[in-house]
Parts: sequence; C-alpha cells; structure tokens
Amino acid sequence: MALHTLLGANGTIATELVPILQANNEKIRLVSRNPKPVAGAETRAADVLNRQQVIDALPVQISFTCSSVSGTITKSGKPTGP
Repeated sequence: MALHTLLGANGTIATELVPILQANNEKIRLVSRNPKPVAGAETRAADVLNRQQVIDALPVQISFTCSSVSGTITKSGKPTGP
C-alpha cells in the first residue's frame, strides 16, 4: 500500500481528499506548517518555503502528479521517471 503524502494538508483539496483516502484504507501523511491531527493519519510539520523541512517530511521516494506533469523523484532530488 502506497503512502499518500499531502502537502498543504489544511487546505481545501487535502480536506476533501483525506476522507476519500480513508474510505479506501489508504496510508496518509499530512504535511503543513501547523498540521492538525486526523485519526488514522501521520502528520509532519513543514513550511513549503523551507526546502529541508519539505525533504524531511517526504517519504524516501515519491510519485507525483501535478496538472499534466507526473514522475518519480527520490530524496536525493534525482528524477527516476519521465
């Protein structure tokens, strides 16, 4: 089972997405400057403007989708996919 890490976890999109992920028994990590505890989810404090805090909050490898761009990046910052 993949770990879904949501940056900006207190925002509108994450707030709508968390119940969907929970309903599908997915693992969730919520990341924001001031994370609010959510039952069944990990939380991490990180400011998106602080590169090291974001890196520390992410799992070792991440897959991402943002608009029409997708791929995989390791913690070293090196892309491993398209």
